[in-house]
Parts: sequence; C-alpha cells; structure tokens
Amino acid sequence: MFENDPTKLSGRTFTVPKREFGGNPHIWMKWKDEGENSPKQRCFMDRYAMRLEFGKLSGSTLPGKIYLCVPDMEKSFIAGTFEAQVKGNR
Repeated sequence: MFENDPTKLSGRTFTVPKREFGGNPHIWMKWKDEGENSPKQRCFMDRYAMRLEFGKLSGSTLPGKIYLCVPDMEKSFIAGTFEAQVKGNR
C-alpha cells in the first residue's frame, strides 16, 4: 500500500493475516552475519503476520504501533510504537 495523504491513514488499522497469499505488502529483511562485509536479504510476500495501527494525525506527527512476525527459522519479529513526521501535511 502506498499513500501520500497522511489524513487517509489517521486512525486506521491494517492487518495482514499469515494465511493470506498474494496482494500483501512485501517485507524486506536485511542483516549481516558476523564476520561478513556484505548484507544478506530476504523478502517475505506471504505467511507473515502484521498489524499496523495509526493514531490520530496531530499537526505533522502521525503516531502508530506495529507488530510484524515473519516465517524465518529464527522467528524474527518486531513490536513497538513510532511517530512519523509528515511533510507537507494538508
């Protein structure tokens, strides 16, 4: 999903269940193994779970929460809160 108007994200929640196939946002994960100079990467297009919650837009700040769990061997996940600074808010 690509959205240039932050007012359309304000107060919305997006969920991708891990059973869904096709049409999901692509999740790119990059990492460096110890002793390696070049990063490795992997793309997840299905079988992952994500919940992305946006709070109410306040001036040029859009708060949010994210939970993402990908189906790798290490069971990698990220969970937390963030604040996005919006440029050119209408």
